[in-house]
Amino acid sequence: MWKRVISEVNEVLQVAEDKSGIIGFATFSKGRDVGSENMAEVGAIYLLEKYKGKGIGYSLLSSGFKRMKEQGFKEAYCWVLEGNTTIKFYERSGAKFTGKTKEAEIGGKKVLELAYQWDMI
Repeated sequence: MWKRVISEVNEVLQVAEDKSGIIGFATFSKGRDVGSENMAEVGAIYLLEKYKGKGIGYSLLSSGFKRMKEQGFKEAYCWVLEGNTTIKFYERSGAKFTGKTKEAEIGGKKVLELAYQWDMI
């Protein structure tokens, strides 16, 4: 899957490492949702727990935005699970809740995803 993600046009993978190896990553792509094709989409940001709160997540986000901006994108969005503590991270980085939601199924359970958007990247 990662070979496909990395090789696709408009797909960006940012990786954070330390001397022990990979400690986090972020993925970015052209928006997949109808009406959002001209926006960058943050597909995932993951950081090992002990590295949170050190600015690494923000560095992954801003470097990914820089790469997407080089491809011509000016805005970005992401979907976040309702109740996820990372919502505060997105809000601190400038994202605003759009009011859009969608249902998804994870592990056989229905969950609600919330759309957050950055007006300028």
